[in-house]
Amino acid sequence: GPRMTEGEISEKIKELGIKLDPHNLFVIYLELAGLRPFIENTAAKDIELLDFSVFNIMTEILDNNKAGSMFIKGNGQYVAFCSFPNEISQSKIMNALKSITSEVLENVHKFFSVTLTAGISNSHNSFINVIDAYNHALKAFQYRFFAGKNRVIFYNEIFSKSSKEIQVPSLTNDSILGSFEKGNVRQIEDRIEANIQSMLKANLSEQKIRDYTADILFSLSRKVESFNGNIKDICGSYIDICSTISQIYTCSDLVDWLFESIEALQEYYIQLKQNISTANITERIKEYVEMNYNKNINLNSVANYFDMNPCYISLVFKEKTGEN
Repeated sequence: GPRMTEGEISEKIKELGIKLDPHNLFVIYLELAGLRPFIENTAAKDIELLDFSVFNIMTEILDNNKAGSMFIKGNGQYVAFCSFPNEISQSKIMNALKSITSEVLENVHKFFSVTLTAGISNSHNSFINVIDAYNHALKAFQYRFFAGKNRVIFYNEIFSKSSKEIQVPSLTNDSILGSFEKGNVRQIEDRIEANIQSMLKANLSEQKIRDYTADILFSLSRKVESFNGNIKDICGSYIDICSTISQIYTCSDLVDWLFESIEALQEYYIQLKQNISTANITERIKEYVEMNYNKNINLNSVANYFDMNPCYISLVFKEKTGEN
């Protein structure tokens, strides 16, 4: 999902004149399922129409519930601020949030036949913490790989209220993701094992190790999705990662399960890359070159962009076009 800075959010709050009760402030993040292929294959005017319509649907529902204000990020990605009076109980607030967001998802699907998934942050009591709320909404949204799309996913359903943010290096660093792209599972496992050992030596809680395990799977799943993969192809129609991780009692068993999952994702990722048709690759390369003709591009930069071997790209392009 998009990463907004504190300055961007502050400016948007001022621009919209948002006046919310700061005692129960929530952020809802919504994103279109299959966002990347949708953006690539849909005319700009149709995307703008969808954005405008989602904005109006969400705004109307929020206004009807006197629950907050909406601003649009655009291109199939949306953010809303919600707040509720302090005297309302948390259970009623959660029910209201679920009802509001579910209504948005149902209406968008009804009128446009597209699917949205929503992540909802935990409660915050100050606009100072709005960045934390935004990031919590994104974290909840990322669980769509395991909880299923077209869902309303609460941050508090995923992470225990006592759990703080993970304080170890995330898997999203370039070296580990790079190892996954190159098929070097052993290198990934060595790095993860070293990180977990560091966590144990630092006496970090068991919950942090479990959260870190989930973060690893999020990162690799997002990479798989970038090739239009579907995690359900290898995990079945539904997998509850929270329950799975909570039922693994020892750190050793957790690591073994994690490595098995990574190996399955790696095998699937390689299969996806191999299944991409040469014709599709050629067309995508042409589009990339046309869009970046004024930049200093070469075979290696094209190969890096498509995460493919430069020799293979050269061979495929020559076969299909007769040109280098």
